[in-house]
This record gives sequence, C-alpha cells and structure tokens, in this order.
Amino acid sequence: MTVHQPRSTPEFKQSLRPMDTQRSTMGPLLKKALSAKRRSKYVEFRAAFDIGSSRDWCELIRDLAAMANSGGGVVLIGVETDGQPLDADVSTVLGMDPVMVADKLHHYTDSPFSDFHIHEAPKEDRKLAAIEVGAAFPPIVFTRTGTYTDDELWEKTAFSAGSMYFRRGGKSVPGKSADLSKALEGRLDSVRKNWLADVRKVVRAPAGSQIAVLPPTIQHADSTHALPIQIIDDPNAPTYRVVDVDRTHPYRAKEAMLEIARRLPEGVSFNSFDLLSVRKAHAIDEREEFTHEPKFGSRQYSQGFVDWVLREYSKDHGFFTKARKKYRETSG
Repeated sequence: MTVHQPRSTPEFKQSLRPMDTQRSTMGPLLKKALSAKRRSKYVEFRAAFDIGSSRDWCELIRDLAAMANSGGGVVLIGVETDGQPLDADVSTVLGMDPVMVADKLHHYTDSPFSDFHIHEAPKEDRKLAAIEVGAAFPPIVFTRTGTYTDDELWEKTAFSAGSMYFRRGGKSVPGKSADLSKALEGRLDSVRKNWLADVRKVVRAPAGSQIAVLPPTIQHADSTHALPIQIIDDPNAPTYRVVDVDRTHPYRAKEAMLEIARRLPEGVSFNSFDLLSVRKAHAIDEREEFTHEPKFGSRQYSQGFVDWVLREYSKDHGFFTKARKKYRETSG
C-alpha cells in the first residue's frame, strides 16, 4: 500500500502569496463557526488533528476543497460534534504555516489555490484552532486519489481522482451537475452584483458628469492621447503613474533630424528645413503622439514621429520635395 505524501516544489511555493497564521480581528465567518451548534455548509467540527496522520490530512483536504468549491468556510478544531469546546491541545495546528495546507492541497489537485488562514479562536475559556478557507473559482478538482489506512489496517479512500467535492448540509460529498451549476451561477451572480453597483454609480451621478473607463494602471506610452489625469490631494483617490514626456518624446529638433538622416538611404539628405517643412505641411504640431512643446524648453519629438517620416519617404521618395513645396506655398 502506498500513502500519498505531499511534496513541495520551489516553483509552487513561490506562487503562494504570504498569509497570516493568526489575525487579531475575527471575521463574520469565524464568529458564525464559534456560535454554531452543528455542522453546516460553512462549518465543520473536528475533535483533534494529527499533523502526522495521513487520514487526518486526507479528510481535512477533502473538507477544505469542498468548502472552497461551495463559497468558503471554517474547519474548527478542538470541539465536539455539537460545537462544545474540548480540552484538546491545538498548539500544533496553530503552529502550522498555511502554506503547508496549500501545499498538501496542491499535491492532490495540482491547484495553486492558497486562500487559507489559521486562527487561534477562544471559546468558553478554551483555545481552539480554526482553519478558514476562501471561495475557489473555477472549482477545485482532485487529480490524485487520497488513501489512508484506518485503525484496523483497512485501506480507505477519502476522495478519488477526477472528483469534485461540495458541501451539502454538514457533509462534504462528491459533486453532481447541480452542484457545479450552482457554483457557476454563484459566480455569475457575483459578477452581476458588481455590474449593478457600477451602473448605480452612473445613474446617481450628477447631471453633466462624464464617464471614463480606467485601466488598473496607466504606464508610459508613446501617445499623449492617453487618458488625461488631474492631480489632486485626495488620499483615497486611485493612483496612476504620470506620463514622462522626456520618455515618450525623447528627441529635440536636432536629435530628431539626425536620427532621420541616419536611417535614410545613402545619398538622401534631411536637414532642419526639411524637418520644418514636414511639420508645417502635415500639421505635425497638432498631433500630440508625434510632438510636444513643453511650457519651458524647446519642442520634442517621439520615436513614432521619426518612424512615420521614414515610412512616408519609403512609400514616396518625393515626400520631402512635396513638403518643402507646400510649406513655401502656405508660408507666402
């Protein structure tokens, strides 16, 4: 008989985000677990947990996966089946790193899910251990079978490869199509609520308000047509990176002229008058993605402008001649 023991990999450990082993504040889910008098969809009771027991690990991983697939929950350790606290030593559980729980789950599921927290939870002057798990989406599927040997040396199976577990009442059971449909509907319902919340913001906005769709971050771009941002001193306002014009428009006139001349075919010249002619003939000053005139300092040009000039010349070798002619005609 082979007992599956989880093994960590450096790649997996690096993928896990840091998590608190204990938190000073008690969330509503943990409060619900401490006041519960029976197991439920979100609450599981255990008298003890042996960190060296394959049976305890397999059963714990099954329950945690089922809770995650059902929206989250709490496994309370050190209590009777009716939620009454025992004189159990839970120090070993409280000393566990939540990464260890995530590592065990990963062994049986290949899932990077890691939303686990381990709390010290007092109840009636007794110290309990609580393992809290968040919601998982998509649902976690077991890719390996979890087996262990019971006290009578019989091999038992806690879960099978290819199965998904959900909480039904106070039990962790293999999922059916209805469970999967419910999980998907729950996810869609969450998305709908977020959409409706955003719609309400629009509906309640004062008359004349403008709607802007903002990306999570704004980074440097070659185009200054990027979303304009007003700098304010509100600490609660979202933060965006200010566009660095010296980065988006790195060339002064002489530098732009030399860069264009350098990349033109041998024998083709490009001087400052050509640069001026192209600017005026094609209204370059109005194209912010090509040029920018700072409040203090000389006009600057983007890499996009240099590339555009070279492309236009490659398409029409008379491009510079036509620009000079048009500039002379319009300037009188």
